[in-house]
Amino acid sequence: MRGEPVLLSGFGKFVIVPRAARKARNVRMGHDVMIGPRLALVFKPAIGLVQLLSDGLANGADSRAAAPDRDGVLVDLSQSAG
Repeated sequence: MRGEPVLLSGFGKFVIVPRAARKARNVRMGHDVMIGPRLALVFKPAIGLVQLLSDGLANGADSRAAAPDRDGVLVDLSQSAG
């Protein structure tokens, strides 16, 4: 459906929010430019994702050392044979 939030359970949701018109600056030419109102796509992470990321960063974990398997369970890649 158009305009409705898209929820990805355990990951977060994508929502469309209106942005107001605003004044910007063309640095090269030195002119003020008006940017019209528009719709923007915004991601809002799920609480579980935020906790998972903050726990991993707080523990000094290497974000490349774990990846979810088919069932969504994190697997430690640093222990893999290879």
